[in-house]
Amino acid sequence: MFLSTLKMEKYGLNRKMVNFFNKVDTGDTQLAYSIHGEGEPLLLITGFAALMDYWGMPFINLLASRFKVIAFDNRGMGDSEKGSAPFSIEQFARDSADLLEALAIDRAHVMGWSMGSFITQELALNFPDKVMKLILYASNCGGSEAILPPAAVTKRLFDTTGTPEEMTQRALDLMFPPSWLRDKPGFAKAFTARPMTVYVDYMDTIREQVKAILSWSGTFTRLKGLQKKTLLLTGTEDAIVLPKNSDILFDLIPDATIVTIENGGHGMLYQFPEKLASAVIKFITS
Repeated sequence: MFLSTLKMEKYGLNRKMVNFFNKVDTGDTQLAYSIHGEGEPLLLITGFAALMDYWGMPFINLLASRFKVIAFDNRGMGDSEKGSAPFSIEQFARDSADLLEALAIDRAHVMGWSMGSFITQELALNFPDKVMKLILYASNCGGSEAILPPAAVTKRLFDTTGTPEEMTQRALDLMFPPSWLRDKPGFAKAFTARPMTVYVDYMDTIREQVKAILSWSGTFTRLKGLQKKTLLLTGTEDAIVLPKNSDILFDLIPDATIVTIENGGHGMLYQFPEKLASAVIKFITS
């Protein structure tokens, strides 16, 4: 029924591939994190209903060849404690700043994916001294100015009903272009072969993340004051965060660059890890 560990590792989908993770006390909670590579620090902030290993080791290893890459589980997910503070995008940004502080990292480049990109925006705006360059992957500005996908897509994305397998399949259908999934049947099998505890053990946290996303007022009126070099990564086939959102961000952020990946879906870091990592490395080192 399940694929071998070797097949899962091919796609970077094995939780054990995070290597050794540690925990650090940030005051209100304890966050689980892992560190890969050496060099300038690059903090990865993951998205909705995701764990740190969702970045995939092929992508992390490419980045770790040039940077000290820090990945972590958002509060209440994976091995991170839930804490007592109410969930919000702003709170997640404080958690990220507290993590850097606890790790004695004065400043870091920061890459956020999807919900993680919302957190990254708030981190850069509210804790600018902690941030060097920004990478916003599959991002929008939030609020009424964001261009939302069709209501049916949002409904499927936030649907927490059904079995873990059904929820996983819904996620796959939204994250990748149908043609790519058809051409990569091994990936779909490896993805569904993962431990499904994310949809069982963390369901309450996932529902609270939904509320945090829906209640986020966004950054539209504040981004013109963002004084950070910013890379916007978008895929032409992203069904969750529509590519036009990056155009809005590009117009708002004073020093922004867009890289558009053809045929890239919301999960394009699995589709094109080399292309995505190359864009990030070039942006940070240039």
